[in-house]
Amino acid sequence: MKTVRVSKERGVEVIEMNEPEARANFAVVKVMASSISGAERRYYDGTASDPWVGLRDNFGHEAAGVVCKVSSSRFIKVGDRVALFGAYRHCGRCRYCLTGRWLFCQDDSEPPQAAGYHSQYVLIREDFCLPVPDHVDFDAASLLAAPFGAAFRAIKRLRVTAQDRVLIMGQGPLGLAATLLCKFLGARVKAVDTNKYRLACAQRCGADEISNPTSTEPHAMPQELPAAKDIEVAIDCTGSEEGRLGCLEAVGRSGRVAFMGVNGGLHLDPAQAGQIFLKEVELIGSWYSNPSDVLELAELVGRGLDPTRIVTHRFGIDEASEAFATGFGGAAGTVVILPWGG
Repeated sequence: MKTVRVSKERGVEVIEMNEPEARANFAVVKVMASSISGAERRYYDGTASDPWVGLRDNFGHEAAGVVCKVSSSRFIKVGDRVALFGAYRHCGRCRYCLTGRWLFCQDDSEPPQAAGYHSQYVLIREDFCLPVPDHVDFDAASLLAAPFGAAFRAIKRLRVTAQDRVLIMGQGPLGLAATLLCKFLGARVKAVDTNKYRLACAQRCGADEISNPTSTEPHAMPQELPAAKDIEVAIDCTGSEEGRLGCLEAVGRSGRVAFMGVNGGLHLDPAQAGQIFLKEVELIGSWYSNPSDVLELAELVGRGLDPTRIVTHRFGIDEASEAFATGFGGAAGTVVILPWGG
């Protein structure tokens, strides 16, 4: 089988490996679509410093496919259409697993499972294979756990409704997913980015206003949202200090803010910190999804949500190098790798 290997030293390579075999509670899934996550940039350019460095060269964690081999399972069977959940451990017994928060599982009795999803076949724990209805195509299914699952979980925690005006900083895959979801819920959305291409993607996803803070050009959309302090909800998907401060400053009294970008930091001077307290801002950190979010999103797809609107490019697995270069080149929304061709 073909699989992708990514490193700063070797670049992006497509290599041949033996096809995996099912065992115990692990199944083999034929991957039909695997999207490139913004989190993979750190591995692509060699700046990652987290514990997963060196564990694998394939950090694909957004995929969907068909179960093709099982050992003995009560949960899945050959032919099942599944979304591959990007967890690493799931003991099933700790306080986090019992409430569906699998990514917080701290069980260290066995090594974390770390099979990258940019492959034609993946050996994966059967409980990480989440059912996908027939009405959800594989491109869409590959996006459900992330970026849509992560954005959806934050949006639900922020209680976004059609009455809200929402500011979304950053229009990469996560920000575009947040824009599309907020619009699907009826909210008015202002999308902010310094990249013209991604602002155009946000416009296609329904943003009511797009804004480039580094540009002197007029806004591309004629309608204007209310003044900054009238924003009810702000979501930072950049991970930058500028994006986070912008969100905190934009919301008015009782504003709700989510920090979703996992990089960068935040430094507040006393006046800025005081405004958070005086406005009684509700601030959350949010970066992942739960299995229940994936199942709920699949239902929303049946009611008209189209996750593939954020997809701008598709490549076969032999074009993986071009896929990564495009995804991180500044002129793409979400890039999907099709291991078996288009």
